[in-house]
Amino acid sequence: WPFDDQRVREAFGKLYDRAKFNEKLFFNAYKPQKSFFTGTPYENTNNVAVEFDLDGAIKLLEEAGYTEKNSQGYRMKGGKVLEVDLPFTQSSQERYLTIYQEDLKKAGVKLNLKQVDGTTNFKIGNERNFTIIMFAWGGQNPPSLEFNVTSKTADDANSTNWSGYKSTRVDELAAAYNVTYDRKERYKQVKEIDS
Repeated sequence: WPFDDQRVREAFGKLYDRAKFNEKLFFNAYKPQKSFFTGTPYENTNNVAVEFDLDGAIKLLEEAGYTEKNSQGYRMKGGKVLEVDLPFTQSSQERYLTIYQEDLKKAGVKLNLKQVDGTTNFKIGNERNFTIIMFAWGGQNPPSLEFNVTSKTADDANSTNWSGYKSTRVDELAAAYNVTYDRKERYKQVKEIDS
């Protein structure tokens, strides 16, 4: 909870305003990514970027049943406030995470920012002891799929599949990738996974 509902996951994505961060805080120095394999032959360039959309996020949250609000304006469902803790490691992250926190609040979501050291964050991730967490995973060339996206690693504390991602189709593609020698076929397999 609450990310067992895809609509909630999508709403949180729509409230993370990458374009605003890039313009206001990073002087447009970055190019937003829409792939786990950006800049490699494995990148699926047809992936659709997630754009900021406050109204769309609110609609998704309401469809997910978060229609009540408490006296502070935070959304509730069954008397439970839509509230999550977000650990982060670097003080410099707070400037954009505060903007994220404010945008979530506009949609009625309470986000508590919790600064921790890198070792603690890694431990939280490995133990899957989080509701939401920040981490970077991308640019692998060639990709290492076994520890990142296969179902058998979703609950394994020694894998980097922190999101707990499970998909029968991705498992099939990862298994085929491991025994495929044709480079173009391997690109095709990973591009499907990337989508």
